[in-house]
Amino acid sequence: MEKRKYDREFKLEILRLVREGKEAIAQIARDFGIGESLVSGWKRAFREESEDPFLGKGNLRKDEACVR
Repeated sequence: MEKRKYDREFKLEILRLVREGKEAIAQIARDFGIGESLVSGWKRAFREESEDPFLGKGNLRKDEACVR
């Protein structure tokens, strides 16, 4: 089975729903057919890199780009 990839906009939309707090993470994950642990991981990643979350492979954050 091929690993699915989710774009930045999709992840941010899921996290917006989580922040609204109208539904539990588990319910949001079920509604979109994704794992609850995946959503929790995105939430953690967003918390750690809230300025530039989910840049993708090979893309540098602003502070890293200045160093190079």
